Amino acid sequence: MDITQILANAQNPNDEIRKNCEAQLEQLKVSNPSLFLVTLARELANNERPQNTRILAGLIVKNFFNSRDLGVLAQIANAWHSFDPAVVAEVRQALLTTLSSPIHAVRHTAAQAVAQIASVDLPGKHWPDLIQNLLTLVTQNASAETREATLECFGFICSTITDLAEINPALQNSISEGESDLMLTAIVQGMRQEEQNNEVKFAASTALLNALEYSSKNFKAENERMMIFKVVSEAAVCNDVRVREVAFQCLVKIAVEYYEFLSPSIMQYLLQLSFDVIKKDDEKVALQGLEFWCTIAEQEIDLRDAEAEAGDFTGYEFSLKFLQFLVPMLCECLVRQEEHQDEDTWNVAMAAGTCLGLLSQAVGNPIVGQVLPFVNAQSQNNENWRFKEAAILAFGSILDGPEEKVLAPIIESGLMTILNSLQHPHSLVKDTASWTIGRICDLHADIIQGNPERYLDVLIPALLAPLAKDSAHICANICWAIHNLAQAFEDFSEAGSGPMSKFFQVIVHTLLQVVDRPDSDENNLRIAAYTALNMCIQQAAKDNMKLLEALVPVFIDKLRASLADPNSTVKGLICSSLQILTQRLDRAIANYSDALMTLYFVVFNTNRFTEEALLACGALISSLKQQFVNYMPSFKPYLIAALQNTQETQTCSAAVGVVGDLARGLEDKLAPYADEIMHILHANLGNDKLSRAVKPLILTCFGDIAMAIGVEFEKYLSFACNMCVQAAAIIPPPEQMNDDVIDYLNQLRESIFDAYTGMIHGLKPTRIAAFQPYVENVMRLVELVAMDVENRSDDLLRSSVGVIGDLASAFKPVLGPVLKQALMLQFVPGLISAAENSKKGSTRAVAKYTVNELRLL
Repeated sequence: MDITQILANAQNPNDEIRKNCEAQLEQLKVSNPSLFLVTLARELANNERPQNTRILAGLIVKNFFNSRDLGVLAQIANAWHSFDPAVVAEVRQALLTTLSSPIHAVRHTAAQAVAQIASVDLPGKHWPDLIQNLLTLVTQNASAETREATLECFGFICSTITDLAEINPALQNSISEGESDLMLTAIVQGMRQEEQNNEVKFAASTALLNALEYSSKNFKAENERMMIFKVVSEAAVCNDVRVREVAFQCLVKIAVEYYEFLSPSIMQYLLQLSFDVIKKDDEKVALQGLEFWCTIAEQEIDLRDAEAEAGDFTGYEFSLKFLQFLVPMLCECLVRQEEHQDEDTWNVAMAAGTCLGLLSQAVGNPIVGQVLPFVNAQSQNNENWRFKEAAILAFGSILDGPEEKVLAPIIESGLMTILNSLQHPHSLVKDTASWTIGRICDLHADIIQGNPERYLDVLIPALLAPLAKDSAHICANICWAIHNLAQAFEDFSEAGSGPMSKFFQVIVHTLLQVVDRPDSDENNLRIAAYTALNMCIQQAAKDNMKLLEALVPVFIDKLRASLADPNSTVKGLICSSLQILTQRLDRAIANYSDALMTLYFVVFNTNRFTEEALLACGALISSLKQQFVNYMPSFKPYLIAALQNTQETQTCSAAVGVVGDLARGLEDKLAPYADEIMHILHANLGNDKLSRAVKPLILTCFGDIAMAIGVEFEKYLSFACNMCVQAAAIIPPPEQMNDDVIDYLNQLRESIFDAYTGMIHGLKPTRIAAFQPYVENVMRLVELVAMDVENRSDDLLRSSVGVIGDLASAFKPVLGPVLKQALMLQFVPGLISAAENSKKGSTRAVAKYTVNELRLL
């Protein structure tokens, strides 16, 4: 086999030749993987072979060891470690030798391949001398090319293992402290000022960026920490822009990983260093300088939030300490806009605005006095659009953080200036003004709510005027502002009239025109307009109900028109609007139910937007209640298909939710359909490929069905309770516990209690005895919740206490000594006491109910 010719032909533009060679390579890989690897490694290491075949050989070796599937990765590792040791040694040595290749692309490929093999060798210590061998290559009078490739290899090793640790955190320990020390020694050597070769310095800086996560021991030692800061600071003033950029990326990562080691003296130096690059350097470097201060602010925000709970480490508050220097610099940066920048643009001005916003969240009130002089001086500047836009951006950026009592007078005095800026001739000024108004309506709606007569008469016309003529991006911002404004008054939805009532018709009319704009696909304008429409419908007071009903035929026509166009993407948006209209109109929607269901069936048949159509059907079920049974013969096949569509998590979740709606709406009329539905739900719970997010919904659904069909549920009781027991047995090991796992565990256990509660209420009073064998399982889960004081949520606490009361109430007439003892176990009083002392009134009410039920025993 001529491997060189095969590799050359594998890059041939002729499909037939290329595919034939790819098939030969695959055949060798499958039939003799050790020969496959050693042959490719020899090709890569052979300086007499063509560059393109050597590079492809190296990439194939690298990809042989590459997988994001832990099971596949384990199979690869087992196969590799079972090869003849001589073959393994030859492959490794060939790759290490190639790190000294005079051709950059070849040694770069070799560095990648070494790192990929290291990702399967280092966890089990199968290549124990790798790091030492690489260190030798760097330190023993090696050429600049060898040092560059070896340092690059160190970086690839760290980044590859870090990536794999995302799917298996245990792999983070693959690099020992000793190996990390050796790597860091080589990396620091390559970054020193004495290193004259910028390619080496760039490779070393990049390697440090990837190795920082493994350097915690080094940062704890002051002399080592200061050495790292020294070489990074030197690299930050290197004459190579690439090195300077990566050096600041290292500083950003240090701020994330090792904030506690950023002393005031170091930060004073970094302040000046970052100011120099932000003001004078290439934009790539300047952006990293701004990112450093963004990261400092983010760290201090997180520390403050953590301290509110734990009271541990107190941050240095560098954001506040250096605020008087940072704000003027950032305001200068705000005027470095691009003439025609859009929402995808990321430049110094945009980064400065982001940094200002994070500083505002970090320091709160003090930033107002620092920013306000710039805003006041430039917001009235109608001669230079750059300064006017910068002033509005500065104002909008500090709206989150300071107290409302501090911002209220400033918002009140500046609102008209910002509204008038919507008519400015420069689009960027209008764009920033619309974004700022949206933030005011989002973050400080209380100011508008406090005096709606004063603000709405000015705000609404000013917001609606640009929607017919301005760019899609500006109008999307305005739609967001209208959404936030409507949301601020949603408490009036049950009132006879509300502050937004008189504007409802003109707002809806205008937004309906926006969704039909030819450019509404741009900048998510159509989505923003429908979102605003839906919020306006949600918050509409009762004096707008006739207008709401008049909208139903409008949306029906829109949905019908969209169905005529197979490429139309608005079907889901219209279904969502009809869902909300249905919820608001309740029984009044009955006049349109035939037309709606006919259209929803057509949507189902398109096999797109099934989730949105299901949710709209769920709203209709809730409104029609038992009348919906007339649609069940036609609706059931679509519901069953959605329940069985476990590949689409959102669709399956929506279908499970609709089953709950059917249970509550149809009640006992659901019984004829229960067998098939319960069978599918049971199968879904046992399906390992179904997203775990759906499974708590299914368990809750068991309770809904039990409540609906009552004693008819007894035939499903055994497998339903067994599924609850299996779910309750899920207890992750302590090392896997994190916020996401804890949230899921709380949700799962709450859903189990929902299921038990529904079964208890559904079976009582005549068939409650059938539940008696499962009481012990219920109380075992209650005890688990009682013991898990640290992690349980208030909602879970309420559910666990509530089920005790439900059991006491249901079994009261047939309560035997065993059941009474189960309900009065020693952990019960403590759990009830916790509920009685909850901050939530609903939890305290459930505790009172349970106490009363237990007293009656």
